[in-house]
Amino acid sequence: SQSVIVIPPSVLERQTDFFQWIIHAFALSGFSVIAITLIGRMRSHLLNSNKDLVVQNQKITQIAFFDAVTGLANKSRFVMSIQEEIDTGVCSQGLIVILEIRKYRLTKVLYGSEVAEAQLKAMALMLQKYVGEGFIARIDGGEFAVWNPHGTAERLTSFFTENRTAARDMLESNAPGLPIEIDKAVARYPEDGSTVEECLLNAELALHDSFQSTRGIRWFTPRMKESLLYTEAVEQNIKQALLNDEFTFVLQPQFELSSRKVVGAEVLCRWSNADLGIVNPGDFIPALTRKALITRFTLESVRSVLKKIDRIDTRFGSDITVSFNVSPAALLSEGFLRSSLDIIREASVDPERIIFEITEDLFIEELAVVETLICDLSLRGIQTSLDDFGTGYSSLSYIGTLPISEIKADKSFVSNIAHDSKSLGLFRSMCSIADAFGHKFVAEGVENAAQLSAIQSTSCNIVQGYLFGRPEPI
Repeated sequence: SQSVIVIPPSVLERQTDFFQWIIHAFALSGFSVIAITLIGRMRSHLLNSNKDLVVQNQKITQIAFFDAVTGLANKSRFVMSIQEEIDTGVCSQGLIVILEIRKYRLTKVLYGSEVAEAQLKAMALMLQKYVGEGFIARIDGGEFAVWNPHGTAERLTSFFTENRTAARDMLESNAPGLPIEIDKAVARYPEDGSTVEECLLNAELALHDSFQSTRGIRWFTPRMKESLLYTEAVEQNIKQALLNDEFTFVLQPQFELSSRKVVGAEVLCRWSNADLGIVNPGDFIPALTRKALITRFTLESVRSVLKKIDRIDTRFGSDITVSFNVSPAALLSEGFLRSSLDIIREASVDPERIIFEITEDLFIEELAVVETLICDLSLRGIQTSLDDFGTGYSSLSYIGTLPISEIKADKSFVSNIAHDSKSLGLFRSMCSIADAFGHKFVAEGVENAAQLSAIQSTSCNIVQGYLFGRPEPI
């Protein structure tokens, strides 16, 4: 007799694919398989499964290739789509434009995700309205990318100029409460990269290039990549340079005009590396800060120079002041003041001969902390000089209330003083401010007789520059 197998519908509904295979196998083996009212149910179940699969695939695609906040394509979709157009010959050139909401991450931290997301949505709406042709994506944080296959530098500049006001109004109306400012950078395909990915990276490099302070459109140049590679090389060598004592120190004298005597000297640092050659302080000081080595470097500078205080006294006199440049990161670091005092004490140097030169950037930090630090320095006899005055966060409030010993005018104010009446007027005003608060006033970068003559028409009495003396080894 023929065997019969009965399979309940509930089992088939749970394991459709598996049991279909079982049924087929038994049938081929000569069994009669009875599935009670199964055929219709199986078909219905398979159709529903296929629909679910389609929905799931759509959800996966949405997550993988689209931004959840704005609905725009994401970075992966942007790169894949444009590269496909290029590979299939739809287009052969174009511009990749990155637009970034300035301080987006700070906005998110200070005001919350809801405000930040409102900015993102407003930005997406603005781009969709004004960009027209092209492909738009949100690629990261507050960054958006636009592919313009028919754009030129002139047309792009004209577009941003013509639509700037309308776009800003639209952004602020859709995200009220905070003004939205946008930074822009561009890379050209194929001039700036052989692939879309490379062009996008180069556009981001242009966006964050520290040498471009412009608020306009930043265009990628090969120099930016060279600069980045050089910066990386400096950072890789900086720690070993400290260990190997590769840094040397020189002194530039400061002269009192009334007596023509040296009254002080500023310590300047030089670094010569076997691989990099002579490295500019503008390159290695930021590298030391980024690598969290600036405090150690500053303390070693003070120690190294004060070990040679006898040589300094023999050359310039034992009553001159010695000035050290101290970055905000070093001054605000824990234990810096205590360690500095220990070094000064070990060298048997009167603290009143030491001047710490600080920049106005320091006052961007928490003002109460800065005030305490400067007052502590003063109480322990160390003088404070406000360096590069007029180039940063200038405020009469802290100049008048803090125990600052001197103000140094940046050399940019001195360079035009001989032939520009406005520069001379500004310089004279700074002298008056220093006089009003009882601070010494030092002019940096005095290089010729014409500049000196202009300075002598003011109340400034201390000068520093190549006209009086170049930096000399200790």
